[in-house]
Amino acid sequence: MIFLLKEWLDFLAYPFYLLAGRRPWRPGYYTAKKRTICHGIDQRLPASGGGLPPNYGGRIDERVVEYPWVFGQLPAKPGRVLDAGSALNHGFLLERAPLRDASLTIMTLAPERRCFWQRGISYVYGDLREPYFAAGEFDMVISVST
Repeated sequence: MIFLLKEWLDFLAYPFYLLAGRRPWRPGYYTAKKRTICHGIDQRLPASGGGLPPNYGGRIDERVVEYPWVFGQLPAKPGRVLDAGSALNHGFLLERAPLRDASLTIMTLAPERRCFWQRGISYVYGDLREPYFAAGEFDMVISVST
């Protein structure tokens, strides 16, 4: 519940964030980041063979490039996917195709404050250097900045 309140407050601060010069990590930043990432995923950026639009993602962290790139690599039906490091544990990513149709397991060191069991996401806690999954358990492994 606290996460929804924080997201709502950030959303309300978004216009002020824009007016104040888009300074990173200020109220409204998360909304700007989320919108930029979703736009990048929806537009399938970076375009194959091409780069990013001029000034794309300015004043926002590297995730605005990483997430659209990862989504651009996913097949239409990703099957069984291991998120090695929990980079994808965000509702706005989990609800986007084709990730929403994957059988997703998230492996991280310890439980996170926000989890999405109700969406059928599996969580495994442990050290990625010593995985205990059987060979062939997953069709794809995704590791972003891990």
